[in-house]
Amino acid sequence: MGLELDYIDGQTPIDEDEKEGLLIETIATKGELDEFEQQNIEEAIQWVFGRKFKAKEVFTGTFICNIHKRMFGDVWAWAGEFMSPPPSPQATPSPTSPRHAPPPAMLPALHLQTAAPDPVA
Repeated sequence: MGLELDYIDGQTPIDEDEKEGLLIETIATKGELDEFEQQNIEEAIQWVFGRKFKAKEVFTGTFICNIHKRMFGDVWAWAGEFMSPPPSPQATPSPTSPRHAPPPAMLPALHLQTAAPDPVA
């Protein structure tokens, strides 16, 4: 039995290994991290809603890296980058995966405007 600490929601400290790539050194809790990430995500949403995209633009690795960088680039050094291959051949990442994927609950539903197909005459 060790000392068990109960933290108020958002006050859970960030472990040192979780801070790899964190650009803001003063962030100490998950709640603070969530706030900074949320601000970045809101800015990315404004960028998306301010433009129109064609499906062929959106479904590319370049676009995915761009939006990931816009969502997390002020907080994480690795935002918008693809993962480096891991040292073990057993765990090979998908070539389209961002380096670190945030938990699904952190991602807002982005409704991208796509160009409507031309009507068939």
